[in-house]
Amino acid sequence: MTTLLVHHGQRFFLKASPGEVRLNITGIKIEDKKFPLKVPFVTALRRVDTIEGIHITITTDGGLEGHGAAAPTAPITGDTAASIKEAVAIIEKKIVGRAVDGLTTLSAAAAKAIVGNTSAKAAVDMALYDLFARKANLPLYAFLGGSRKPLSTDLTISLRDTAAMTADAVRAEANGMTALKIKLGQSVEDDFARIVSIRKAVKASLRVDANQGWSARDALRFMDTCAKAGIELDFLEQPVPRTDIEGLRFIKDRIPCPLVADESVFSPMDALKVAEARAADIVNVKLMKCGGISSALEIAAIAKTCGMGLMFGCMAESPIGISAVVHLASALENVAYLDADVPFLLDEIPTGFGFDCEGLTLVARDAPGM
Repeated sequence: MTTLLVHHGQRFFLKASPGEVRLNITGIKIEDKKFPLKVPFVTALRRVDTIEGIHITITTDGGLEGHGAAAPTAPITGDTAASIKEAVAIIEKKIVGRAVDGLTTLSAAAAKAIVGNTSAKAAVDMALYDLFARKANLPLYAFLGGSRKPLSTDLTISLRDTAAMTADAVRAEANGMTALKIKLGQSVEDDFARIVSIRKAVKASLRVDANQGWSARDALRFMDTCAKAGIELDFLEQPVPRTDIEGLRFIKDRIPCPLVADESVFSPMDALKVAEARAADIVNVKLMKCGGISSALEIAAIAKTCGMGLMFGCMAESPIGISAVVHLASALENVAYLDADVPFLLDEIPTGFGFDCEGLTLVARDAPGM
């Protein structure tokens, strides 16, 4: 029998048709996956040579499954592979035996099972959404009320020496990329040399992410030097430490391009603090930071209400996580930018997940779940 989807605000329920057998959660399976990168991914915070994914599968007594994944990103979220697995085991005890009917209730139970551990929570939460969308026989973007559409992502240029970053940017543009996200966050002088060299070498639009590497004064000095050199940026992302909300506000009021808050926004409460302080134009939402789709939807609602745009980003994470990002970005209206370039950074563009790469765009698959 067909399952009916009932959506009240941000609450999702699956209402069984008469005679339908009720499904119950029986467990969570965990599997380690590795995805080799073409070149190391380097930021002001860390270096990644191979993407490590902790894949989980929520199982039911009816054979239906839901899939999710977590990314160990200790320098950002504090989560390691071991801590993710331990947290998932704790969450599992809170949801096993429960019926697959109230998504909001199950998601809340998973979120309350343990403090912190946002990557583990994100994996379980996306697996729950995948499970419920499959049960409703809908693609996740449709389950969330969205439509299937091509999404353009930028491509990240890792933090290296000037010559290497310039060569990477030239190669990316030659491969068709029209927007490049430049990782900076070291000395302002060295970073300015990098952006000047890249700007001279490519015509693509440029976005700068300092990954908390500067002070507010450094950021303004960098932006002022760019302005004098005639270098325009699409945006400046998280130039100062995550707790420096006043520094963000100080920068935002004094630069010509949008300011993006990334590490300063982990939770809906963080988003509200940034909005109240008028400290950013755009919020970068990452599932590994906020704990999953449920929390991401809350952040999106706050951003919309407070007049901030959305950017959906990702960690160096599994294509399962990218699947969730693509479906979620397809479901929301106020998405200004997408930074989900992992498929193009891998040795091989992944297939068999919840999205297709159509040229240089990402498109959610039109199949149940994500």
